[in-house]
Amino acid sequence: MQFTFSVQNLPYLRYLKFVVYASICTLTEPTPWPNPELTGKKVTQYSFSSKQLPMFTELHKIWYKIFDGKFVKVLPSNIEELLKPIGLAHWIMGDGYWDNVSLKLCTDNFTKEEVLILVNILNKKFDLKASINKRTSDNGNVCWRIRISNSSINNLRSLVSPFFIPEMLYKLGIKKNEIGKDAK
Repeated sequence: MQFTFSVQNLPYLRYLKFVVYASICTLTEPTPWPNPELTGKKVTQYSFSSKQLPMFTELHKIWYKIFDGKFVKVLPSNIEELLKPIGLAHWIMGDGYWDNVSLKLCTDNFTKEEVLILVNILNKKFDLKASINKRTSDNGNVCWRIRISNSSINNLRSLVSPFFIPEMLYKLGIKKNEIGKDAK
């Protein structure tokens, strides 16, 4: 299993490696890319890999299917059952961002139909006002993202903040000096 995040998300990557997955990872620091010692370039991201385990093959079978000879990420059929507040917290820390009025979840690799399923789950299971947003990338590809309405932010924060590391609270629109306060 491999994780790669931007420099800004290095605290989360280190948390994953040294806390969440500590029992299946080495103690070496995450790997920078590009390697500044070899290229002289500024590091833009970091990554780490876990040990190889059979359970990752099983997880891969659940989350990826072969289409046209390529592995494509798909939603598991039981995603509603699988998604819990802790999973939502990690989803936000890994693939969410705060845009000053709402929270967005990057779901670019899923189909529109799959994103609609996720929106419905967020609305029904967690009582979050979620909607789908169309995004056209620089290369013209259309993808879909999820927007959590500002009217649901306090509910979202109370649901997921117990699972957040302090360095990632900015993704919920909470500034470091607001930790412990009723941040709005």
